[in-house]
Amino acid sequence: GPLVYPAGFVYVYGALRHFCAGSAQLAQWVFCAVYVLTLGLAAASFIRAAPRSVPPWTLLLLAISKRMHSLYVLRLFNDCWAMLLLYAALYLFARSRWAMGCVLYSAAVSIKMNIFLFA
Repeated sequence: GPLVYPAGFVYVYGALRHFCAGSAQLAQWVFCAVYVLTLGLAAASFIRAAPRSVPPWTLLLLAISKRMHSLYVLRLFNDCWAMLLLYAALYLFARSRWAMGCVLYSAAVSIKMNIFLFA
């Protein structure tokens, strides 16, 4: 049927299908890389926003979520791509790179509409 939401996820998964050539295992590795990048960007954003108020041990809490592992490695939902772009945008906003941050934020919204809730 017709798409009623922005179609960013269609382009992401189309590119992923082309890149992986139908290999589910390769797709899982791509999602694993997205997971690690998202964790890194989230940690960098937290540290950039408040460098002295984030104890290092709290960043470990980002990596122990069973829900995140399930979304990124087992179920391969489009939330992963949206959150990667959102955290990249937040990191750029924290560095006063507004134009590129807005582009990445818009791309994140095109993948998953609930990213609007972060505005």
